[in-house]
Amino acid sequence: MSAATLDDLGKLILRLSIGALLLLHGIQKLSHGVSGIESLIIAKGFPSIWPGAFT
Repeated sequence: MSAATLDDLGKLILRLSIGALLLLHGIQKLSHGVSGIESLIIAKGFPSIWPGAFT
């Protein structure tokens, strides 16, 4: 295999991996919402910028 082919194969694997992670993350957000993340942010002392916007 040439260097260009290996480079393209590496890019393909990275793109598929990142795409799968983003897809799974989006599905999780759609099914469970972001209230868990919002509560973690508030627990660390950061203000809730948009109260109730994520419920």
